[in-house]
Amino acid sequence: MTFGPYRPLELVSTDVLQMFSRCSPELLIKISLSDVMKSLSPQALECRVEVLVSPLSDGSSLLLPRLLLLRLGLFNGQWVRLTTGGGARERLVSVVTADEQEADGQEETGLISTTLWFNLSEGEPVPVSATTLRIKRWCPESPPGRSQTLSAAVSPPFASELHLQPVHSPLYDCSTLNYDRILSEYFTTPRLVCEGDLLSVPVLNHPDLRPSSSVCRSPVLWFKVQSVSSKEEATGGSLADREHTSLFMGVSTNSPAPLVCVGGASLWSLNPPGLSGAVDCVSLCADSFAASEVKMSAILERAEQVRPCVLVLRNLHLLLRASGAEQSRLQAALGRLLHELNTSVVVVASAPRASDLSSSVVPLFLHQVSLSGPEEPQRRDMLRGLTRGLELGPDVDLERLAKLTSGLLLGDLSALVAEATRAARHRLLQATNHCSSAHEEELLLSGVSLQKQDFMAALKALQDAQAQTVAAPKIPSVRWQDVGGLQQVKRQILDTVSLPLTRPELLTLGLERTGLLLYGPPGTGKTLLAKAVATECSMNFLSVKGPELINMYVGQSEENVRQVFARARSAAPCVVFFDELDSLAPSRGRSGDSGGVMDRVVSQLLSELDTLQSTGVFVIGATNRPDLIDQSLLRPGRFDKLVYVGVNEDRESQLQVLQAILRKFDLEPSVDLSAILERCPGHMTGADLYALCCDAMTSAVKRKISLIQQSETNTQTHKHTNTWFLLITQKYVNEPRQHSRHVFNEGMT
Repeated sequence: MTFGPYRPLELVSTDVLQMFSRCSPELLIKISLSDVMKSLSPQALECRVEVLVSPLSDGSSLLLPRLLLLRLGLFNGQWVRLTTGGGARERLVSVVTADEQEADGQEETGLISTTLWFNLSEGEPVPVSATTLRIKRWCPESPPGRSQTLSAAVSPPFASELHLQPVHSPLYDCSTLNYDRILSEYFTTPRLVCEGDLLSVPVLNHPDLRPSSSVCRSPVLWFKVQSVSSKEEATGGSLADREHTSLFMGVSTNSPAPLVCVGGASLWSLNPPGLSGAVDCVSLCADSFAASEVKMSAILERAEQVRPCVLVLRNLHLLLRASGAEQSRLQAALGRLLHELNTSVVVVASAPRASDLSSSVVPLFLHQVSLSGPEEPQRRDMLRGLTRGLELGPDVDLERLAKLTSGLLLGDLSALVAEATRAARHRLLQATNHCSSAHEEELLLSGVSLQKQDFMAALKALQDAQAQTVAAPKIPSVRWQDVGGLQQVKRQILDTVSLPLTRPELLTLGLERTGLLLYGPPGTGKTLLAKAVATECSMNFLSVKGPELINMYVGQSEENVRQVFARARSAAPCVVFFDELDSLAPSRGRSGDSGGVMDRVVSQLLSELDTLQSTGVFVIGATNRPDLIDQSLLRPGRFDKLVYVGVNEDRESQLQVLQAILRKFDLEPSVDLSAILERCPGHMTGADLYALCCDAMTSAVKRKISLIQQSETNTQTHKHTNTWFLLITQKYVNEPRQHSRHVFNEGMT
């Protein structure tokens, strides 16, 4: 039989970070077999390869859709040869049909496990560049005088002896495990083995393995094939089972292994073969330096035993937070232990900021990598991965949700989805309170889908929880309807903030506006305007009071300014609002600046503003005294636009302000707001009008309490106690200037 020529195709893999976000016990390699001619005798085929997550764990099978299997002329269960090409070793694999791939629209794809890829490529990492997989038929060697057979029932020969070695892992102890029952169950089914292969034996729920003290349990046990003996010559592997093969167990060994992620894994590598759980340095802290050193030595010694491995030390700054000579001794001990480590052990340490570590610790690590928060496209992909398998309502828009979750990390997004499921469950339980038992059972059996309101409730709960611990940016709930008047000011602000967001092409024309300064008398609504802009533009809002950034320690004030802008950049698009800017950035060179701290704060603020171009961070300042602000802040590129927010002196604007304040109040229809304003002074600010309404509500509450007390003896009054409205009394109308606050009075119908 003649076979067609090899057909080269390229190999591509998906992003490695996606591989880590949704790991099952086995990663798979996705093989796309496209444009295969029906007339081609498929003795040699070449494939496209991508990384795919799937629970497939068989290390000797190639899964193909049924239609593709027919096109290739192969049979279910037939053995074929698989190789990466370029003279690499060949492996025998069994072709298995997988109809579920056709249901997923993958009519031209096949699947192999990462264990098979690892053995096929002799330990190479999952491919991220172009490569080739080749597949061709396999036929066993025939005795002399007999022709070769292509029967699908032909299988590789059975091995007579199989020698295995347990592979060290940090998730189990090779010296204490009993492998007899585990391997006996595993080899109940014939398994293809080849010398030098790595076998992954599933043991996640095995009764012989009791839960260990570790948070993470290994879903598999690793064994290395030391040697295979067979009565017949076999190329590409032999079958081993309990009936035909004698199994011999050797001493444990160290070996790389494919990636198998379990819950809580902290890994960042293409092929991390060792530790799959991070070590929190809090557990290494002790009362004395000697005890901490002993714990640290034990961890590194354990990593040495299971090499090659990646050891992750989380929160290293907590271990080295001691002061004085104690800190120097612990740092010296860490440096000595790292220097004595084997080169096959990679130590990765993490800390919130590099500045949290002393200058003597950073040189112990060859590379320093700064990881920023995910951007909007990355958050969208994370949300899609986290909600995969969940039923989402038609009103759920992950694109919109990705915009609303600025500044959230993968762990925060995972908590968001978990909180949304709890909100959906609570909503379902509330819906079943007023249902019959039969209807309630049908509703529970139908399942629950996550709606938009569930995600919004979860997002609000998450942001509130963060705001209680840190000054986390979040989107406020202030609309333009809450800001009365100031129409010209609104247009100027929107031209500065919303245009670069809605028209990104303007940035290519050189239009770069980063900030504006709102100045005017107090109480005119400058803070409310900034919050409304952030809400209407779907931007996070970070409010900063000028005096709260000033610190008594040298350099801490500048560090506070840097942290504010770092939080804003991680939550972009974000509006940073500096209230009382004149107290934070006064004119430099004044004699009253003790030690020059304010000059350094202004310089730090200038340098941060110069780096905000095209970052999605907008700065809005507010002040009552713009003449006190350092003039360098007012040049183009910084606070380059000054907007005056004055008092609404015309009655129409004041009426809009009053209507915005009373939008959520219950008023009697006879209340005439225009008549009320005619009795008020013309220079009343928004804060004055708000105080007017608040005092009126306070008077209404007092009047309500009085009516409730009277209702105990007067039933005629009692029937009116559930109705609230606000009126203005003649006393305050006739004498508006005799009171510092002009209030409404209440009445009852």
